[in-house]
Amino acid sequence: MSDLEVLRLTDEDREGFARVRSMVYRGGQPTDPAENLLPPDGEGFVVRQDGQVAGALTALDMTASKGVEHLRCAGIAAVGVLPERRRGGVGKALMRGTHRLLRDQGFLAASLYAFREPFYRQFGYEVCGRVQRIACPADRLPRFERTLPVRQLRPDEFHLLRPVMELYCVVYAGGNRRNDAQWSRFLGGDRPKTVYAAGDPIEAYCVIDMSGDFWVDLFVREFVYTSRAGYEAILETFRGLAMNKNSITWLEPSDGPFFARHLDHPVRVELNKPIMFRILDVPGALAKLHPGASGEVVLRVVDPDFPENEGPWRVEFEYGHVAVSQTDEEPDFELEIGPFTQAFFGEPSLREMARLGFVAFDHPEKLVAADALLPPTPVVCWDTF
Repeated sequence: MSDLEVLRLTDEDREGFARVRSMVYRGGQPTDPAENLLPPDGEGFVVRQDGQVAGALTALDMTASKGVEHLRCAGIAAVGVLPERRRGGVGKALMRGTHRLLRDQGFLAASLYAFREPFYRQFGYEVCGRVQRIACPADRLPRFERTLPVRQLRPDEFHLLRPVMELYCVVYAGGNRRNDAQWSRFLGGDRPKTVYAAGDPIEAYCVIDMSGDFWVDLFVREFVYTSRAGYEAILETFRGLAMNKNSITWLEPSDGPFFARHLDHPVRVELNKPIMFRILDVPGALAKLHPGASGEVVLRVVDPDFPENEGPWRVEFEYGHVAVSQTDEEPDFELEIGPFTQAFFGEPSLREMARLGFVAFDHPEKLVAADALLPPTPVVCWDTF
């Protein structure tokens, strides 16, 4: 195999970076030399083979929520290898080399949407969360008495939505605390989105790709709520928006209110395309936790790509504080990096992983302490990249 070298993108490799993007994502159409292929919150990485760029990806500087804390998380996007360089280990080298560089930069986690999950599973990624995609015929939307005012916002008023998203990210793990550029890109772009907000201060909002066509499906890009009244006010707004449509589709977390209280037989509920996460720095991520109880556990994480993640780690915790130290003690729990990542974010939880046989343990009573450290938490990330 030829020598493979993974590097951060520099001016020297921009032409090669652009060629990868052109061949993989633009059908071979050349890119404009003046076009900036990286967003302001992104960094490029390339893999060289025989001195030439053979593959590339983009890493967005994002976050992943976990309770009141947010972990610095790289959103991996536009992964590509030149067709003539495939099946030679280029993609594997690109992923593993980029992970190492990201960890050295202080990223605690990485996330992506996979073209096929098994490919990325070999690098330690696992599916986190079970987001529901709800497609509701217009005449089957539930009726509510609206108790909150609803108004339309301009896309540049995203600062009004931030407190709602911040609170939502405390309840649900995996959410991205968007910076200004990310909010602007999400709500704007070539076709600005339509935003409706309920309450003053806002208790819920939705972001919609509006269509002037009749008898089509209306898609809601984002639906965030912090109260029952806010949720019901937005659903009542859906009724008005869907009057001349066939149906309206939106996403909810696994514990969303619609499936629990409003399901009607013609409504289709299915799992949405999942996000995958990977913890890059195990002790750093554990130290970010804010548990609501006290206890201690010893964990060993099997991570072939990062031996420094394995431990074993003695994790002592009390309300709002975690101390992580390496130890020679026998671990209470042993699991691979993929299941650990799932257990860390909380869906599927550590207890679920143990029940399914993906966690090795000898002392069942330690599950109580482990649950306090890594409680079950629905996982939601509304950002796509």
